Amino acid sequence: MLPLAASITLLVLFLTLANCAPGTEHGIVKFPITAVNRLSPTGSGLAKRQEAVPLSNGKTGTLYTIQLSLGTPPQPVVVVIDTGSSDLWVNPTCTGVPDDQYEFCASFPRFDHTASSTFNETGDTFQLKYGKGGALVVFVTDVVTLGSVVLEGQIFGVNVDSNDIPLGILGLAPFLGGSSPRYPFVLDTMVAQGEINSRAFSLDLRSIDSPDGSVIFGGIDTKKYTGSLEKMPIIPAAAAPFGTDRYWIYLTSVGITPPTGPSAAFYEDASPGLPVILDSGGTITRLPTPLYRAIGEAFIAEFPGTVLDAESGYYVVDCSIADSPGSVDFGFGAKTIRVAYKDVIWSLGRPDLDICVVGVLPDDEEPVLGDSFLRAAYVVYDQDNRNLHLAQAANCGSELVAIGKGRDAVPSVTGGCGGAEPSSSTTTPGSTTKPTTSTTPGSETTNPGSHVSSSSSYPDTTTPATITSTLTSTNVYTVTSCPPTVTHCPYGQVTTEVVTLTTTFCPDSTTSYPGTEKPATTPSISAPCLNCDKPSSSPSITSIAGTGSFIPTTSATAKPTAVVTAGAERGSVVLWAGFVVVGIAGAVLLI
Repeated sequence: MLPLAASITLLVLFLTLANCAPGTEHGIVKFPITAVNRLSPTGSGLAKRQEAVPLSNGKTGTLYTIQLSLGTPPQPVVVVIDTGSSDLWVNPTCTGVPDDQYEFCASFPRFDHTASSTFNETGDTFQLKYGKGGALVVFVTDVVTLGSVVLEGQIFGVNVDSNDIPLGILGLAPFLGGSSPRYPFVLDTMVAQGEINSRAFSLDLRSIDSPDGSVIFGGIDTKKYTGSLEKMPIIPAAAAPFGTDRYWIYLTSVGITPPTGPSAAFYEDASPGLPVILDSGGTITRLPTPLYRAIGEAFIAEFPGTVLDAESGYYVVDCSIADSPGSVDFGFGAKTIRVAYKDVIWSLGRPDLDICVVGVLPDDEEPVLGDSFLRAAYVVYDQDNRNLHLAQAANCGSELVAIGKGRDAVPSVTGGCGGAEPSSSTTTPGSTTKPTTSTTPGSETTNPGSHVSSSSSYPDTTTPATITSTLTSTNVYTVTSCPPTVTHCPYGQVTTEVVTLTTTFCPDSTTSYPGTEKPATTPSISAPCLNCDKPSSSPSITSIAGTGSFIPTTSATAKPTAVVTAGAERGSVVLWAGFVVVGIAGAVLLI
């Protein structure tokens, strides 16, 4: 039982949040991100630095997850938070992963649909297909609970049979089009139910040595970045590689800042730049071969002990370099994000091996800025206005501001953390490399009508002030202010009890925003499939030939109505929580 003081504080917080301005104002939902780490098992094929280094067998890394609940009563599940795919699905097949990964997969709670009184099936079965591995899921409806937010009748997938995927996925990308079924995703439902103003969220993975990352639905935290939030238009599907509608933006420069000496750029192109995806489901960064080599050669020049492992493609470095003050620098127009060595250099998790690598691999078709970049960036993903907003990540407390609705929904608030913002000016060598990416003619494009255009005629609005009654996602929460409806506000009162996993805020304003239209149709409820016979063998999952677009097909060994690729990261070896994995835009998948 909570102590009396904590109970009173919790009651005041509840009354504060329940007494928002009339009309059920939209709020902010802050959710902690857990970085899951796992060391590689002993006795693998890895060798010490002075011996052969088969890095493709190394198993380590970080997986970014959140916990939500499904059903009535709520059942907790853990899912990977992924900005490269759209669907929420749970219950991976642990027997479908290699033996040494089974224990990790089986250690997480699973959703039991028979124990939920609000569970229904839609009758739609679908095969989600990734660069390596896949999942045959049946779409169902049930209650999805994210902390204090309860999403009634949310559609999500329950796995029937999967391979090489140890955790479920919460996709936060836009509708990917193609043969994928169109239904209200989690972000859509949060808006439709009035939990947040618009389909926008901010992502703060934090540095590799910081545990307090978060995703904030409907808001930003101005104490988690420094400098301005730079608005970057999302590249339309028609102009993006392979015609895919994902979080593509233009990268205009890449360089390095060594521990000593000035910054140097080895790639600059502002017309318009290199299309890249910002994908939290991709563990590492993948760049065109010229840029990948330039980064590796820069490390070799600065740290002569650096060597290229030909089998894996990784540049192997001394682990002590991670403690150096240098950075790899990524430019986006006027904004430069500096990724510290400690975030871009990865240890293989075995201290006795002393093996570290630079977290960059080559990809000449679908460049991705994965977690090794995102740990240094504060990113706001605005689906409704088709923009991403970038700033240099920092950490100096917490101050939440709501994202509104309309053309300027994301507040243009300078970060509250001190320190000089990284400059975009660099010393440029005599020649720069201009990489190119290939585009497949005739690739499927998404339905233009399924997204809100950046030129939509939204009314101009002013972002409402927020009631900053704080229930933090850590072990301490504090009441910092109350609305006029709450008398005797316990300003500054603190308790160390953990009551919930989220922080929910309400704008202190009576401004009325236009409602968000809920999709007109959802899959119909029909005969159950979860209790049908499981396929005698895993669904036929073949590799995707060079695209992240959707490829309709059928499987002779299962009952999917279509096959969808959630953006494949082809063949790239990625470090992950206890395993070497393939980082894909739809998930982080094991090798």
